Amino acid sequence: MKGIIICVGLVAASLIAKPVLAQEAASDGNYSLQEILGLALEHHVEIRKADLSILEGQQKVREVKAQALPQLNGNANLTDNLLLPVLILPGEFTGNPGTVSQVRIGTQYNFAASASASQQIFNQSVFTGLQAAKASEEFYELSKSLTEEQVIEQVASFYYQVLITQHQLEQMESTLQKLEENVRLVALQVDAGFVKKTDLSRLKVSQTNLKTQAQGISDGLSQQKNLLKYYTGIPLEQDVSLEGLNPAEMPGQVQLADDSEVTNLTSYRLLDAQQHLYSLEEKSFKSGYFPTLALTAQYAYNGVGNNFDYFKSKENSTLNWYDNASIGLQLSVPIFDGFRKDAQIQQSKIHLLKVQEDKRSTEKMLSLQRANALNTIRTSRESLLAQQENVALAQEVYNEGQQTYSEGVTSLSDLLDAETALTDAQLGYASALLQYRLSELQLLKSEGNIKSLVNQ
Repeated sequence: MKGIIICVGLVAASLIAKPVLAQEAASDGNYSLQEILGLALEHHVEIRKADLSILEGQQKVREVKAQALPQLNGNANLTDNLLLPVLILPGEFTGNPGTVSQVRIGTQYNFAASASASQQIFNQSVFTGLQAAKASEEFYELSKSLTEEQVIEQVASFYYQVLITQHQLEQMESTLQKLEENVRLVALQVDAGFVKKTDLSRLKVSQTNLKTQAQGISDGLSQQKNLLKYYTGIPLEQDVSLEGLNPAEMPGQVQLADDSEVTNLTSYRLLDAQQHLYSLEEKSFKSGYFPTLALTAQYAYNGVGNNFDYFKSKENSTLNWYDNASIGLQLSVPIFDGFRKDAQIQQSKIHLLKVQEDKRSTEKMLSLQRANALNTIRTSRESLLAQQENVALAQEVYNEGQQTYSEGVTSLSDLLDAETALTDAQLGYASALLQYRLSELQLLKSEGNIKSLVNQ
């Protein structure tokens, strides 16, 4: 029982099916969100540790169940009595009244082999331990499920970061291509004497700054991909291309769950299981006040003599052989233990009170997270719509600026300002899109539906 209760503090756990689809995708390096999550559930270090926790828990359950099974023991010993013990007898026994006699008793060599067996007939602590063993299996499964949810949330956020950073880099490279074309055209105009050389220099400075910015984003993208590879077990040398989502498209409306009771969430159910285990712990300590009854059996075979004739046949041996056997009932009645069991019971009650406080706090926190997720998904979508419109306007201004600059209507400063505004708008859209995707994850988590990402 004690081994099972100790495991209450070891929240973590679990064996899962390995998605075949994720394994097949590794051949070409193209991964959807579902495939990435499938690999993460297979290779993530926390999942692997959870697998080991499940195995450890199964062995602890076996340890508890063993107490209800028959217990068998065997013993054997060989003794050489170098000096036989002395027995003091009154003289009346030896025909010399008024004196005492010393008589050595026993034989020099004694051999004994025995086997004993016992079976619990009534032991309330063992029976309660079996109940706790069954309850602990549910606890380990819930721990595994919670670990999977945490891994899915973590890896999905990495997936969105990589995907959106990748889109952001593509947008900047597109802007760079347009800027390079402007540099080429202005260089021709400088050669023809139509514009000043300073205009070309300013364009090249803007081009260099944008290249530096794009290089920084590219380096960040490589680091994000490597982190994603680490958590999914993809070799670092393998190139990764993400698919399944188009960052340029506006995400659809999120469907809200019909049932949003926080008591159905895994983190809350885990506290329920923990509370049940502590209640069984208290019951187990109370069981210590009950008497126990066990069936016992024993058989022994002995050989004694003054010569070491153990390797001779019975006909040539001087040893005397005999055996004995017994069966019985063993009753143990606890009377007084110095209030040890009472102290253990009071500790279990305190544990239960702590779990009840955790449940109240967790219920409030989960409700708060649900409310915040609903608010965040709404505001982030509004922000994303605004940023999408902002990009469209910035692109329109930039295109018009390019046209009017080539016609000599506007100045280079206006064109550079339009290019900067477009870059800022694209970065703002990427940031808003990432925030929206992360808000989706938080909403799914608050509804207990984050595992739906694996099965989409």
